[in-house]
Amino acid sequence: MGCATSVYASVGKKKRIVQESVVFVLQLRVPVQSDLQRQLKGVAPKTTVERLACLRNQIQLVAEDTGGSAISELRTALEEYLSLLAGIVKKNCRRDAVDLLLKASGYLEFCIREILTRFPPDIKSKLPDDMQESVLQTLSIQALGQGTEIQLGLAVDSQKATLSVKRRLACEQVIYFSQAYQCLSGCEVVSHGCAKKLLRFIYWKFLEAKAAAYYYHGLVTDKGNEPACHVSAVCCFLAAAELLAESKKACFSFCLAPPVTRAPPMWGVMKHLSQKIPEVAFRKSQTYGYLLEEEEKAMQCLPELPDFQLSLRPEEFYEEGEEDVGSSKGYRGRGAVSSSVDISGTCPIYLLLKASGYLEFCIREILTRFPPDIKCKLPDDMQESVLQTLSIQALGQGTEIQLGLAVDSQKATLSVKRRLACEQVIYFSQAYQCLSGCEVVSHGCAKKLLRFIYWKFLEAKAAAYYYHGLVIDKGNEPACHVSAVCCFLAAAELLAESKKACFSFCLAPPVTRAPPMWGVMKHLSQKIPEVAFRKSQTYGYLLEEEEK
Repeated sequence: MGCATSVYASVGKKKRIVQESVVFVLQLRVPVQSDLQRQLKGVAPKTTVERLACLRNQIQLVAEDTGGSAISELRTALEEYLSLLAGIVKKNCRRDAVDLLLKASGYLEFCIREILTRFPPDIKSKLPDDMQESVLQTLSIQALGQGTEIQLGLAVDSQKATLSVKRRLACEQVIYFSQAYQCLSGCEVVSHGCAKKLLRFIYWKFLEAKAAAYYYHGLVTDKGNEPACHVSAVCCFLAAAELLAESKKACFSFCLAPPVTRAPPMWGVMKHLSQKIPEVAFRKSQTYGYLLEEEEKAMQCLPELPDFQLSLRPEEFYEEGEEDVGSSKGYRGRGAVSSSVDISGTCPIYLLLKASGYLEFCIREILTRFPPDIKCKLPDDMQESVLQTLSIQALGQGTEIQLGLAVDSQKATLSVKRRLACEQVIYFSQAYQCLSGCEVVSHGCAKKLLRFIYWKFLEAKAAAYYYHGLVIDKGNEPACHVSAVCCFLAAAELLAESKKACFSFCLAPPVTRAPPMWGVMKHLSQKIPEVAFRKSQTYGYLLEEEEK
């Protein structure tokens, strides 16, 4: 690696002694038996998987028969095996990249649609350049364009993809980058900074996409038998070659725009087309030169590219992980759905978890980027502490619905119900602490929100003591019954306090009507006083004995 030439020259003529060194080399191992066809089903084409399995078996047999001495045979098989394996990994990585670009586009669309629309004009005008609506819209469309570029690369590598498919993808890419360019070019911020560099990047990618579109349109057109088809095809190839040359200039212009960057190496489909386009343009113009002389007028007007309906759309942020909300794939904020309760088809819980996730996303990815002078001017309901409170509150109310489902379920044990009630207490306690220290809580809707959370906290605590009492009461010791009765009485007292808190919430401006009892509290508002009275009567003598 050049280490030998980089060491300092030794001074003097003293002979240097090179110390003996030992290198440990792992021994070759025979691969274990593995069912590749089952493991790679749906991941790679069937022929590729079969070839991989065949090579693996060949390597295994040669290694076992020769003990690893047949170096040349093993090397040939291993090189082909690793080449195929690397191709599969690369293909899957590119598919994952397309998914990530669609998600990124969806996040940006969500920010534009759900967040920026709520900002007053005076705050909007003070946002950083890279958070202006036109810039976010441009980035969203750009993500779709680059996703289509990767799809075109996959189509080029696929033996099944037709020329028509490749042309359609290239034409879609042109439309995306054209839309992105139009969106950003009319923006005020484009005259300076990163927005100016972004505009040059998009123009460069637009020219590359147009070169690819004309190239594939030429290949499709050239399949016709009429002389006019060949003339039109040659015009497309020459246009593609000219656009490719222009794209290289645009790339250079992008690199020179501040902040100055190095020219990126050719990759993906353009690495392939940068060689093919000039070669095909030269060859076809030589082949059909006589037709070009006859059809001089045809050379003056460039054939129009076909118009296609765009296939890629931003991934809707509110639809992400619909089936995976209970797993690590869904965007869930800090909540999780209890596996102990059947919640299939319970949309409110999913919506509350999504709401919590959206709020966490806003706090983490958007508010953190605002300068302090803009943060302090945000509306009360967009202050970080309020958003954080609403996020935790959503988890608390989601747990409340889960508790209601557990109460209705015959499978849910008392321990599950107690755990859900205790979790609900923790959520509302965290929400109350988060909001109570906020300046905005002294007035307006934040004050009413604080009273709502305190009311729900008391209800949750009443439910937690009730179910804790039921669990303890299953013990046979007198102390268990005494402790249970204490829990039931505490639950009854907390229930009464929660009704006062509900009344206080309703009277806080803006004044609202008292909501009707629903869900688990409709059930517990009857059960708690009844059980507290009955159990205190049953174990009254124990309470007198344990009064001390």
